[in-house]
Amino acid sequence: MSSQPPSPLDALASREHLIELGTHHVQSDAETLGTIDTLDSPRHFAAYFHAIAWNFVTATRADLFQAPFRLGLELLDHQLTPLAKALSLPRANLLLADDAGLGKTIEAGLIMQELELRQRIAGVLVVCPAARCLHWRKEMERRFGQRFEIMGRAFVARCRQERGVDVNPWSTHDHVIVSYQTLRRPEVREPLLAHLDGRAKKGLLVLDEAHIAAPAWASQYAVDTPITRMIRDALGPRFDDRLFLSATPHNGHANSFSALLAMLDPRRFTRGVPIEAGSKALSAVLVRRLKSDLHHAGKDGFPARTVVRIALQREGDTFHARHIEATPGAAEKRVADVSLGESEAPEIVLARLLAEYADSMRPKRGRGQGVFIKLQRRLLSSIEAFHRALEAHEAAIAVATDAPRPPEGPTRDLRQRMFDLSRAHRHRPDLKVLALLHWIRAEQCAAVALPGVSGSANERPRGTWSDRRVILCTEYGDTLRYLQRALGAAVEGTDRGDERIAVFHSGMRDGARADVQRAFNGDPAEHPVRILIATDAGREGLDLQERCADLFHVDVPWSPARVEQRNRRIDRIGQRAPQVRCHHFVQPERFEDAVLDRIVRSAGPLGAELGSLSEVVTTHMERVLSRGIDRTTAAALDDAERYPEHAETTRRELETQRADLATIERDIDEARRSLEHAREAFAFRGERLRDVIDVGLELSGAPPLTPLDDEREGEAVYALPTLPASFDPLLDSLRRPRRRGEAESAWRECLPRPVVFEALSRMDDGRVHLHLHHPFVQRILGRFLAQGSSAHDLSRVTLVPDDGSDEPRVIAFGRFSLFGPGDTRLHDERVAVAAPFRETRDGDHLVPSTTDEDRRAVERLLRLLTRTTSLPPAPEALTSQLAKGAAKDFATLWPHVHREASARAQAATQRLQARGAREADELRQLLRDQREAIQRQLGHQLDLFFQLDGDSLTRQYEQLESERADMKRRLERIEDEIEREPADLEGLYEVSLTRLTPVGLVYLWPTTRL
Repeated sequence: MSSQPPSPLDALASREHLIELGTHHVQSDAETLGTIDTLDSPRHFAAYFHAIAWNFVTATRADLFQAPFRLGLELLDHQLTPLAKALSLPRANLLLADDAGLGKTIEAGLIMQELELRQRIAGVLVVCPAARCLHWRKEMERRFGQRFEIMGRAFVARCRQERGVDVNPWSTHDHVIVSYQTLRRPEVREPLLAHLDGRAKKGLLVLDEAHIAAPAWASQYAVDTPITRMIRDALGPRFDDRLFLSATPHNGHANSFSALLAMLDPRRFTRGVPIEAGSKALSAVLVRRLKSDLHHAGKDGFPARTVVRIALQREGDTFHARHIEATPGAAEKRVADVSLGESEAPEIVLARLLAEYADSMRPKRGRGQGVFIKLQRRLLSSIEAFHRALEAHEAAIAVATDAPRPPEGPTRDLRQRMFDLSRAHRHRPDLKVLALLHWIRAEQCAAVALPGVSGSANERPRGTWSDRRVILCTEYGDTLRYLQRALGAAVEGTDRGDERIAVFHSGMRDGARADVQRAFNGDPAEHPVRILIATDAGREGLDLQERCADLFHVDVPWSPARVEQRNRRIDRIGQRAPQVRCHHFVQPERFEDAVLDRIVRSAGPLGAELGSLSEVVTTHMERVLSRGIDRTTAAALDDAERYPEHAETTRRELETQRADLATIERDIDEARRSLEHAREAFAFRGERLRDVIDVGLELSGAPPLTPLDDEREGEAVYALPTLPASFDPLLDSLRRPRRRGEAESAWRECLPRPVVFEALSRMDDGRVHLHLHHPFVQRILGRFLAQGSSAHDLSRVTLVPDDGSDEPRVIAFGRFSLFGPGDTRLHDERVAVAAPFRETRDGDHLVPSTTDEDRRAVERLLRLLTRTTSLPPAPEALTSQLAKGAAKDFATLWPHVHREASARAQAATQRLQARGAREADELRQLLRDQREAIQRQLGHQLDLFFQLDGDSLTRQYEQLESERADMKRRLERIEDEIEREPADLEGLYEVSLTRLTPVGLVYLWPTTRL
C-alpha cells in the first residue's frame, strides 16, 4: 500500500522553519516569521491558530484525543472507550467484541483516524465478509472522509489500465478492503504478501467478523481452517497494529479462542494455552459490552424492541390475525384482532400431507433426508416456494440413483395431492399475505386493495401513503417474487403505487443494492418506496434503520442467530424511533410453528442474557434443527439450551471478562470527560470550524458560506459559494450520491449539498457534515498549516484588543513536536512566552517574567481568540506602527520561546520514558506469566491425546500436536522475548527528534489605549 500525497500535517512537520532541539543545527530563518508588512486581523490569526491546535497529539496522555472531531456522525459515549483503550496500549491490538449493533465499525474508524494522525500507521487493510465490503467503504468515506478501494477484478483491471499490466495493485493505494473469499485466491494473496514484505510493519490490519479466522468447531477440539493459517502465518505477522471485530469471538473451544487471541497479539497470548478467568492479559485488549449492559447502565439510547407474534387463528369458517406484543419486562398484550375472512388454509393442509408423505418415504439417515427437510422449510415460507421445490423433487427422484424410490400407491397419491393443491394456490394470497395487507392498510396506506373486497370498503383516497416504512424478510427468492406480485397488485391503484415496493436480493449488482438502500433510508418526501422485500442477502452489511422501525419475518430461518441478524437491520445505532417492532407469523394448527415461534422469541434474549454463549447454544440448536422439525424437536431444543460444556468454556474465558455495570458507567463517564477536556484543550467547536472555513474561503478568493432558512433539529445549515476551479476535485465529496446509470458529466452539474457543522444524528443525503477530516475541510486547513512555507497569505502577527488589563503585552508562540521511531509523532505542544510591551522600549520592555500576570495574559488571549468577531477594531495607525517592529520583537522573544520549549520537551520526554518503563515492566511480567501458563498446559494436554485417539478424530489429533509444537517453540524463545521485547517496547517512546516551529506573535492591547 503505497504512500498517499503528503497531508497538510506532513507539510507542517517538514517545512524549513524549525529548530532541532538538543542539537547545534539551526536552519536558516528558523528564528523569524519572515517579512512582516501588515498585521493580520484577529479573526484571520485565530483561524490559523486553531487550525494548528486541531492537529496536536500526545502519547504522554491516553485521554487526549482528536479522532472524535473527525467523525461525520453523532458519537455515542460508549464508542469512546475503545479509543481510550487503544491509546493506552503501545500497539493498538484490540478485540472489539461489543454486541451487534453497538457500532464496532465506528469504534474501529476512530482508532484508525487517531493512529494515522499520530503517524503510527502508514496504511490500513480491512478484511471482511464479501457482503460487508461495500458497507465498510461507505462508512469510512461518509463518516470519516477516508477513501478505501475494494480489492477485486474491477479494481485490478482499472489499476492495470492506468498503470500498466505489470503493476502490483496492492502498491497503488494505502487503504484497501478485501473479502476473506477474495484473499484466499493465490493470485490476490501472493502480490499482497510480496508488497508487504518490502515495507515496514507500520500498518493496521482490521479483521471484521474475526471469528471467521478462528479454528473451526469440531466435536472435541477446534481445527485450523485455510483462513486461520493464512491470517496466522502469512498476513498477521506483517502488521504491528491489529483490530479484530466480532460480537461472537468464542465458539466454545478453548483452543480456538486462544488461537484467535494469539493472532491478535502474539506477545500476550500463545496458541493452545487456555485463557484463565479474570485474565489480565485479555482484559488489556478486550472491549466487550452487550446492549443489555448499556441499557441497565442507562448509557445506551437504543430503542425498545417489541416482538409481535401474529397468530393466524381459525374461528369457525374464518381466520383472524391476532397481533400479540411482547416487550422485555412487560406482560404480553393483544394489540389488534383483524378478521381475514374465509380461507381454505391450503398451507395447513399441505403441512399435514407433507408430514404423512415424509413418514412414508423419508430414510432414517443419509443424504436422502435433505429432500424432505428442504420441502418442509419451503412450505413454511410460502406455497410458491414449496411448489417449486416439489417440482425439483419430482425431477430429481426420477434420475438420482441415491434418491428415495418413486412413490407408489398411497404415497404417489399423497404427492399428487400436494402437487395439485400447491399448483392451485401458488399465486393466491395466503393467510400471511392477507394479514400483511391489513397491516399495510392500517399503517401505511388505506387505499391498498384487499383480495375479494369490492365497493366502498375498498375505495379509499389516493395519495395517502404515510412515511412509515417496513421490511419483509424471506429466505427464498421464490417467496420474494410471490410477495412482490401479491403486494404489487394490491398497491397498484394507489398514488405512485409502482414505486412503493423495492426488492433486495443476492443477484443484484453493487450499484443497484446501493440505490435501494439509499432510497429506503432517504427522505420519504423524496423517495416513495415504503416496502422493502429482502432475501437474507440483506441480513449482513445493510443498515436500514434510519427511517424504518418495522420488520416482518415472512418466514423464519432455522437459526436464532440468523433471525437476530435480520432484527439488527433496524435495531442498531442510528435508529431514532423509541421502539422497533419485529413481527412474525404463527399458525397454531401446525406443530412446526411452535418451534419457529420459539426460535424467534429466543433470538434476542439469547444474546442479551448469554452474550457470546448464545453462539454456542445457537450452534447446538442448529444441529437439532438440521434434522428437520417433528414433534420431538421442542424437547431436543430444551436439551440444546442447557449450557453444554462448550458454553461453560465460553462463559469462563470470555463472559467473565465483561465489566460490571459500575465499571461500564465509570469507563464511559471517563471517556466523556476526556472528550470534553480534549474539546477545551484544542478549543474545538463546530461554529469555530465554520469561521475557519469562511476565513479559508476568503484567502482563496471565494465568498463565505451562506446561511440557509433550513434549520433542522436546531442545526444551522449553510450553502457553499461558487468556488475557484482549484476546488473542483473536492466537490464530488459534497454532491449528492451518484445515481445508477447517471452520466458522470450530468452528475457533476449538480450543486454541492448544504453543509452543517454539528454532528448529524443520522446520515442524510440532503446535508453534509463538515468535520476535521472531510476532504473539503482538509483542503482549507492545509492552507493555514502551510503558512510560512508554501503559503504566505498571513503575516502570523496580530493585535487583539484586551479589556482585562491596562498594560500592553506581547506574546510569542512556538510549537514543539517530539518524534519517535519511524517518524511517529509522540507529542505536540504549544509554547507561549509573554512579556510587557513598553512603547518607550526601555526598562522591562520585552523581558519575560514568571509573574502570574504573564500567565493570565496568555489565558485571556486564548479566550479572546474564540470570540474575535465581537472585538473592537484597532486603529490602522497603531497596527501599522506595530508591524514595523514586529519582526524584531519576535526575534527578541524567540530565545525565550526556545528555552521554554526545551524545558517542556524535557518534561514531556520524561513522561514518555516513564510510560515506556511502566509498560515494559508490565510486559515483562506478562511474558513470565505466559511462560508458566505454557509449562502448565504442556503437562495438561497429554490427557487429550488419549481422548482424540481414532481415525474419525485424526484432524483434531493433528491440531493438538501442531499446537503443542507451537507451545514448545514459544517456550524455547520466551527467555529471549523477556529480555528483548520490553526493551523494544520502551524504544517506542524514545524521542529521536524534537522540532520547534515558530507559530506567531500577538500584541495584547488594552482597549483603553486603542
